Amino acid sequence: MEMMPLGCLPYIKAQNGGCCIDGITQFAKLHNSGFPKALNELKEKLDGFKYAHYNFFESVGERLNNPSKYGNGEGRGVYSCGGKRRVTEFILCDNPDDYLFFDAYHFSEKAYQQFAKLMWGGTIDVVWPYNFKTLFQANDQMF
Repeated sequence: MEMMPLGCLPYIKAQNGGCCIDGITQFAKLHNSGFPKALNELKEKLDGFKYAHYNFFESVGERLNNPSKYGNGEGRGVYSCGGKRRVTEFILCDNPDDYLFFDAYHFSEKAYQQFAKLMWGGTIDVVWPYNFKTLFQANDQMF
């Protein structure tokens, strides 16, 4: 699976005045550019190898850029772990499903559900050459 825009994690943004850090995101882009090549090499070497390549980077980026479209509010990005790291006050969300991130690093349950639906039945603009549903159907036909 691809990496997300790492420089846009809530913790990173909180440390950088609310802005993403492009240098960190470039690391993810470098990984993501090599990943499809590795999958194609495996496909050439392994007879019958089938895979689903989910564009996690774009899926997360879409939600970061359009949070209200997906029911995800702004993340706070404070890495307190329940009041540790010199952070004495923290606020629990009344409705965690209003947010893309549960905490400074982890997605909310709602976000994971959105990603899972895309992996399972998404179109080729987000998961290819198979989504999980068609990948499992193709593998069932092989046996």
